[in-house]
Amino acid sequence: MAPSGATHLLIAQELERAGRPAEALEWAERGLREADPEHGPDGRLTDFVCERYTRAGRGADVVPIRRNVLLHRHSLAAYQDLRAAARAADCWGETERTRALELLRADARSRKSLGPTASALVDALLDDSDHDAAWEAASAGYADGRQWLTLADLTRNDRPADALAVYLRLIGPLLTQTGDATYEP
Repeated sequence: MAPSGATHLLIAQELERAGRPAEALEWAERGLREADPEHGPDGRLTDFVCERYTRAGRGADVVPIRRNVLLHRHSLAAYQDLRAAARAADCWGETERTRALELLRADARSRKSLGPTASALVDALLDDSDHDAAWEAASAGYADGRQWLTLADLTRNDRPADALAVYLRLIGPLLTQTGDATYEP
C-alpha cells in the first residue's frame, strides 16, 4: 500500500464504480488513517472522503480532515479548504481561524531563517482581507516581493505612505538595470 493512501483511493474508486459506496468510503477512511503521518494523505484521497462526507450531510466531519491537511501542507489552498469546510459546518469562529493562522505563523517563523520567502500566512491573511494583520506579518519578515506588492496594491488608498515605501523599495533594484534585456517582457 502506498504511504500516501493512493492505493486505498484506487480501491475506493473501484468499489464505488462497482456500486459499493459504503465499502468505498471505508477504504478511503482507512487510507486517511494509515497515511504517512509525516506527510499526510494524498490530496485526492482527502477530497474523495470530504466530498462523500459533505454529500452525506457530515460537514462537521470534514473540518478535522481539512485541519489535518493544513497541518501537513502549509498552503493557501489548504487554508481555504479548511475555512470553507468550517464555514459550512458553522464553526469558522475565532478559535478555528486562530488555530489555523497560528499553524501558518509557526511555519513562517521556521522559514524566515531562509531569508525573505513567501509564506502561506501572508497569503491567508490577504485572502481573508485582514490587511492590518497581513502588514504585521509582512513586517515581521514573512513576505516576499510578490506578497509585498500585492499588499501595497490592496491597501494603497488606506495606507498610501506604507504602499509608497513598498513600491520604492521594490523598484530600487530595477533602476540600476540597463541593457535591452531589461525592457523585454
